[in-house]
Amino acid sequence: KIIKPDRLVFLESNRVIIIDYKTGEKTKKDKQQILKYQKTLEKMGYKVEASILVYVNNSVSLLKV
Repeated sequence: KIIKPDRLVFLESNRVIIIDYKTGEKTKKDKQQILKYQKTLEKMGYKVEASILVYVNNSVSLLKV
């Protein structure tokens, strides 16, 4: 399967930050999706420093997973 996180920020020493943008209400499915990205990147040898969901509606809300 192909996964497509919205943004990956690569840092030194094989570290990465995952950012995924969402519209609408927060759902459990969103968290499950970003955790899947995290597990996949870890299997590839990266250390995930942070996984962040960004909800964009009339305002912006961040959820660090």
